[in-house]
Amino acid sequence: MWCEQLTVLVDQENLGRTDLEKTVVVALEWVGHAAAAPLAPVRLVSMVTALEVFVIDRHESLGKRSKLSHRFGRIVSACYLDGDNPTSAASEFYRVGSECLHEGVTQVEGGVVNTAHDFVTAVVLAYLTTEPYRNCLDLSAVLALDEPECELSYEI
Repeated sequence: MWCEQLTVLVDQENLGRTDLEKTVVVALEWVGHAAAAPLAPVRLVSMVTALEVFVIDRHESLGKRSKLSHRFGRIVSACYLDGDNPTSAASEFYRVGSECLHEGVTQVEGGVVNTAHDFVTAVVLAYLTTEPYRNCLDLSAVLALDEPECELSYEI
């Protein structure tokens, strides 16, 4: 079913897409960069960038690893098939991706790239077919589902 939804999304004109669908398309562009990359570290950095597009709002810059890990844990927990904890797995591949980008790591285990790939698949599946995500019009609506509301109360 999600392949059909993806086909509809790709065939749709950009003006007819919701902001969340546009987010999915931008993330998939990064997946395309990963597919074309000749080296595993470059593939991983591209996949991590795709995953950031899925769950990090453009105005957020601090605490990306924590936010990404927490949000992925919530979004993919229902459809993540591996026995690992999705939150810790996301934290691990984000850490390795950061090392590749900032410290010049040149060797990456294939399993880390595969985990990032599985997460992209799970998020696309969630965003296109799974309640309540498929009803969200933009990323802020997705993030509002997973973040507790801040209620101010004053006690005297």
